[in-house]
Amino acid sequence: MNTITCPNCGAEIDMTPVLVKDSKGKPVVEDRGPNVPLRDAKGRFVGVDFGNNMKHGISLAGEEYDNDGEHNDDDEPLCERVRKQGPVKNHRLFRRWIMSQVFHLLLRMEKWNDGFAKIIRQRGIRYMWKVIKQELHDMRAIQRHGDTEEFKRRNRWWSTEAVADIASSFAYSLDEQIRKLKHRKCKGREYVTIPGYGMVFCDEYVKKVTEPFHARIEAFRKCNCQKTADALCDYAMQFKDSTAWKLGMPTEFIDRFKGAGAYFTLRNMLMFHGCRIPYEAAQKFGRKDYNTDLEVLDNVAEEYKDEGWQMLGFLKDVIKHNGIDVEAKIRSWKKD
Repeated sequence: MNTITCPNCGAEIDMTPVLVKDSKGKPVVEDRGPNVPLRDAKGRFVGVDFGNNMKHGISLAGEEYDNDGEHNDDDEPLCERVRKQGPVKNHRLFRRWIMSQVFHLLLRMEKWNDGFAKIIRQRGIRYMWKVIKQELHDMRAIQRHGDTEEFKRRNRWWSTEAVADIASSFAYSLDEQIRKLKHRKCKGREYVTIPGYGMVFCDEYVKKVTEPFHARIEAFRKCNCQKTADALCDYAMQFKDSTAWKLGMPTEFIDRFKGAGAYFTLRNMLMFHGCRIPYEAAQKFGRKDYNTDLEVLDNVAEEYKDEGWQMLGFLKDVIKHNGIDVEAKIRSWKKD
């Protein structure tokens, strides 16, 4: 039995919908009031208009149907989108996992004395490009939905210029490492084997590898659209970590990653964990009587948008000011 208890009088109310039959033995819906979900004779949930007529509903299989009770293939954009793309993201909640990630990084830095950059670089260069690609995809979706504030928050760290600069540094490092690869010969022509890319003759690698990379960077710089962003990231993701070379993450990415991670962690601490920015810091970054901590945080982020290490230091200051034990906080998130 599906019951609820009235908070005022303590009476129990049965909310279970019951399927009954009419005089001819056909199933009909028993109306128990406006709070009870209605089903038709086929067991499908239905909506009603003010004339109490079935208009539209969703079957137990998740299919939409119109007012004649039949499945409607031509009028179901939402269901079709969910079927094809899976769950629709709520971009305002998507960032909440970042706090957990950053806290685990801080704990490792504290426990094992590892540097932030060292930990991130251990994840590999493909991780870097996956992060960038996902950020660019999310930003485009946010922009399409007209959320200018959220777009601005993300674009602060992953603007077109910032990503293009990261790609340029990566391309330069890639070129240096290719030149250091061991040369072999095939029918008298020297070649190198590029990890993840394959065999390329030495007299052709600039034309086949380097120039196409720079062309994608410039195309992206001129027009940051879905096509150019994917072309840039997918091309860069061909190259893999290998013992044959030391192809590291550009410092520009590490700094942006620090800044974005610290910023979104701070937003969540202020919004959901009852934390406050220290008074002295708030005054320094332009607090007025009507400013909230989130507004002050945006001022801090704008000041340090090109200095991610400063944002990370500010995060540590806020954690200390609010008396947060990083390890204890992580334990509190674990389910029993």
